Amino acid sequence: MSTEERLHDYNTIYNFKDDPDRYSFEKNPERIIIRNSAIRERNSDLYLRYLTRAYPASIEREMEQFGKSLSDTALLSITDAQVFFDSHGVILVQSDIAHVEDDAIFVAKIVSQSEADALVQQSASDPLLQYLKTERLSNKQKLWIDASEIRNIYHATSKI
Repeated sequence: MSTEERLHDYNTIYNFKDDPDRYSFEKNPERIIIRNSAIRERNSDLYLRYLTRAYPASIEREMEQFGKSLSDTALLSITDAQVFFDSHGVILVQSDIAHVEDDAIFVAKIVSQSEADALVQQSASDPLLQYLKTERLSNKQKLWIDASEIRNIYHATSKI
C-alpha cells in the first residue's frame, strides 16, 4: 500500500486532515504513517519535509530520534526476529501502525512481564502505537524491527 493510500484509509478512521489539532505530536496518525514510510524507504527528506510543515519546533529532537530508528530498523524473517527477541530478552513490541499490516514497524521493548501485560491491556483499543507480546507476531513471515531502544539500553554498537 502506498503512503497516500494509507493516509487516505487512516484519515477515514481518525479524521486527522479535517481536525489536525485533535492529536498530540506523539499520537498524530499522519505523522506516524509518514515516519513509517520514511523509515522503510530510507527517505529522511520525506519525514523532514513533513516535520517542517507540521511540527517545526520538534524538528531537531525528532530528527535525532528518527536517525536512530532509521539506522536500527531492519526487515527480518520471523525466525531471525525471534532469535533477536530471545537473545535480547524482548517480550514486548510497540507497533507504529496497525500490527496486521505488513509495513508495520515494531519497536522492541525490554520490560517486565507485569509491565508488558499492563501496556498490552492499556493499548488494546487502538491499532496505532499498540503494544503486543512478541508471540502475537508468529503468524507473520517478515517483520520490520526497530532496535533503537535496545541499543540505548545496552549502549550497543552493533546493528541487528
